[in-house]
This record gives sequence, C-alpha cells and structure tokens, in this order.
Amino acid sequence: MTENPPRMCPLQLAPRIDFEAVRLPPVFDWLQRAGSVADEEMRRTFNCGVGMVVAVGAADADTIMAELSALGESPFRVGELVAA
Repeated sequence: MTENPPRMCPLQLAPRIDFEAVRLPPVFDWLQRAGSVADEEMRRTFNCGVGMVVAVGAADADTIMAELSALGESPFRVGELVAA
C-alpha cells in the first residue's frame, strides 16, 4: 500500500491513501499485535490484506465498483489520485 501505488502513477500524480478506509482482516490485526509491527511496516510488507488496487477516473469509479461487485468481488475506495 505504500510502495506499489506510487509506481503505477504518472509523474504528475500521486496516490493519497485513506488508511482508515482499509478493512484490516482479523489475522492482520493479530499479526500486528503479536509481532509488535508498526503501522507503516504492516502497510509496506503486508498491504493490510488489500489484494489489488485499481486506479480509475473519478467519473468511472461507481461503474467499475458495480461491475466488480457483480463479479463477486468486494471493492472499496482506498483513496484518490492528487497532483504531485
């Protein structure tokens, strides 16, 4: 969540991730507590359970989320792209 999204952006854009929006699966909560792992390390190493990030235009976001939901996925917004 901290290294890959910036690499997928053109130089003029940067991701602004809302880590409060990320639904941390229970196993990651346990892992963080049991290993005393800092939030930043959890995001860098484990992606906090987020399997894939898809960047789309704001006008297309609702349509793409509906299509992913229809395919059985559980999409959620993790942030936005902003000017770098």
